[in-house]
Amino acid sequence: MDRITKKQKILYVIYKMSLGSIKNVRYEDILVESFKLFPKEFQIRYYPKYPDTDTIRRNLYQLIPDGFLKISQRKCVLTDFGISKGKELKELIEGTEIKKDERVDYIMQREINRLLYLQGFKMFINNRTDKIIERDFYEFYKVTVRTRNLEIKGNIRTIDHFISHYLKKEKVLGKRLEKYSSFLKSKFDNLIKEEN
Repeated sequence: MDRITKKQKILYVIYKMSLGSIKNVRYEDILVESFKLFPKEFQIRYYPKYPDTDTIRRNLYQLIPDGFLKISQRKCVLTDFGISKGKELKELIEGTEIKKDERVDYIMQREINRLLYLQGFKMFINNRTDKIIERDFYEFYKVTVRTRNLEIKGNIRTIDHFISHYLKKEKVLGKRLEKYSSFLKSKFDNLIKEEN
């Protein structure tokens, strides 16, 4: 179990609490459950009976730019990517094999289909990159000008994960999507800020 990071353990906790679905889980419940399931990792130094909420919170918020989690008003919800990773962690931690989740594959394919029909992507494959604007970046990553920076990074990571998954099945289109994603990140790097 040592090879699993604290961040991964928190993702596992959320997966378990949400029953592997897109269901809101309260921030406070995650603090308590993380400490209950992994007391040695999440206790305050010298005070083993109390949770180290700072450590849990810090690791929890790192799941957002990883694309695994969204947080709004102290409620956390796994992304499809988070559910997929949570399932892997559950198998690893509990030593069980969970049957394949067809829903995640369906969501990934639906997302890839959306990307393939975007106007910006069509312009990219027709070498009309000078016509690609910020709106194309926002559409590709499903964000807006008001989306918080951590969530933008999370969406980018999720989309890139879907593309790499798609590449295993469809190399030519997958490679084009991968190049388009790199192009957008490079051209609009000002939209991916270091701090919120």
